[in-house]
Amino acid sequence: DRYLAGKERKIRRFSVPGSGEVSIEIEKEMDTSPGANLYLTIDSRIQYIAEEELTSMVEKVKAKWGSVVIMDPASGKILAMANYPTYDPEKYYRFSPRERRNYAVADLFEPGSTFKVFSLIAVMNENLVKPGELIFGENGRFMFGRRWVRDTKPHQWMTLRDIVINSSNIGTIKLADRLSSESLYNYITSFGFGQRTRINLPGESFSELRHYKNWYPIDKANISFGQGIATNMIQNVRAYASIYNGGVLWQPTIVDRIEDPATGRIIFQTVPEPKRISFNYNADKAMIKMLEGVVEEGTARRAQIPGIKVGGKTGTSQKYDFEAKKYSWNKVVVSFIGAVPSNDPAMVMMVVVDEPEGREFGGTVAAPVFRNIAVRALPLLGVMVEGGKDKLEK
Repeated sequence: DRYLAGKERKIRRFSVPGSGEVSIEIEKEMDTSPGANLYLTIDSRIQYIAEEELTSMVEKVKAKWGSVVIMDPASGKILAMANYPTYDPEKYYRFSPRERRNYAVADLFEPGSTFKVFSLIAVMNENLVKPGELIFGENGRFMFGRRWVRDTKPHQWMTLRDIVINSSNIGTIKLADRLSSESLYNYITSFGFGQRTRINLPGESFSELRHYKNWYPIDKANISFGQGIATNMIQNVRAYASIYNGGVLWQPTIVDRIEDPATGRIIFQTVPEPKRISFNYNADKAMIKMLEGVVEEGTARRAQIPGIKVGGKTGTSQKYDFEAKKYSWNKVVVSFIGAVPSNDPAMVMMVVVDEPEGREFGGTVAAPVFRNIAVRALPLLGVMVEGGKDKLEK
């Protein structure tokens, strides 16, 4: 705001009272010269598409709120950030704080199954699973740390790929348990969870990840499949982007630069400070192929786009009911996060919808929003789509 608002200056006013004495009054007012020009990374065309598609779905399922974040994985630049409900910034005083809330940075939620990707990459990175190895799914019910863990469907023998495609909690736990708690903790923090992203927007919320020395046995299991950990959307998008860009964890940016209107000189520019994540044994490439399988034959089939490779993961996270003191299936956060085209991503996108009515899942609510936005936005980024959205709807 200090760059946009212009400069403050002092004005001296001289007055001569009837007594003949001269008095000086000093006042402050804003200079009428224009402020600096601020350039965002937001693509207004993609922003419009994201807002339109998100609004349509949130109203359809009568959810509390929804949000979309789209990032360029090659730079960390935010191309779109949409929220619903929303407001008119020129008349912001007519809207409630809830309507003005930027859910993408301000709200924390348990990511659920979208988080399994990071636990399983850690297992692959440490070479703790053999190619083709079979993991028993316990027919959908498994005791871990004196607590029962369940899958939505019963599974028996599964490969690592099956575990990802079927989104098996039990398979994820069994593999993640091969890691020490310290190792799992270190991997999670290396992907940027438990810390601020430092995006140049106000109000970013974050929750520190409880130290592994203070974990109970069940905590390791819950965290491995995305419960008992609180994240925001920006954290998730940049972590997924690191899988698709070879291990670069960008500092997300939404302000590209600020220029002096008189001279064109750049007076502020965001210089991201990326961190590197090392992937061993082609763990990132293997995971990318598995995420394509999730879309082709798993829980995210509604994210499919004809002629385009899409990869991603759905999430349906139960919200904790503090009165009942347990997780509730009546209140869930549904999500989908993925990249398109997955073999050379133009964008990484996350869609989150909070408390949709009815028995909804990430694959039924969030994945279609992802698809509809991608079909309309990809041509703007130079990626042609067969038939467009009209063909998908038919």
